[in-house]
Amino acid sequence: MKLFREELKDLSCYVPGKPLEEVMEAYGLTKIAKLASNENPLGPSPKAVEAIKREAENINLYPDPDARILKRALAQELGIEPEQILFGNGGEATIQLTAASIIGKGDEVVVPDPGFSLHEITASHMGGVVRKIPLKDDYSHDLEAMLEAVNERTKIVYITNPNNPTGVIVTREELEDFAKRLP
Repeated sequence: MKLFREELKDLSCYVPGKPLEEVMEAYGLTKIAKLASNENPLGPSPKAVEAIKREAENINLYPDPDARILKRALAQELGIEPEQILFGNGGEATIQLTAASIIGKGDEVVVPDPGFSLHEITASHMGGVVRKIPLKDDYSHDLEAMLEAVNERTKIVYITNPNNPTGVIVTREELEDFAKRLP
């Protein structure tokens, strides 16, 4: 009896950036600003550190798994419904949950190329077909080409903003226009 799905055997896994220590050792460096894994080289906000210190005394308590108070406050700030907000254990978890919930065998996903590899990997894990759209010469998203790639089988169009690895930003106006033009 086979335990694992046959189509998973050739799939790749997400590989995060190298640890700082490994890069410093390889190049004989004593200080480095790592930008590969969405890490802030300036460190955490002092406000975040203070909030962590304040809440450290409650670390023995299991948090609200739905983050209801935070969702309500954030929804009010953004002018949306709390049900439209998804919290997860980092971006990777929310990307995987989204893909698992939406993408089925043969469904299509449109991604920029180059782009964040996890979008492509999770789509493949779900049996999806990845349609890679090359970036423009200035490394920005080719939103027109991405729109043209959308068809009746398309379930997700990923627009990483700012793009990973190029750092190019899609403006709010461009995103809103793009969303309005999706079928």
